[in-house]
Amino acid sequence: MGGVGYGGFSFRGYIYRVAGQLWFIHVSLSRFVPALVLRIGVIV
Repeated sequence: MGGVGYGGFSFRGYIYRVAGQLWFIHVSLSRFVPALVLRIGVIV
């Protein structure tokens, strides 16, 4: 029981870690892409 609980805890922590990384990538892209589009639009 204790081992299973620990496995579930580590798995949940891994899910949270991946979700955090995906959220960080999403936020950085949402800030970077508009600037990149505007820059490309200015060049074109």
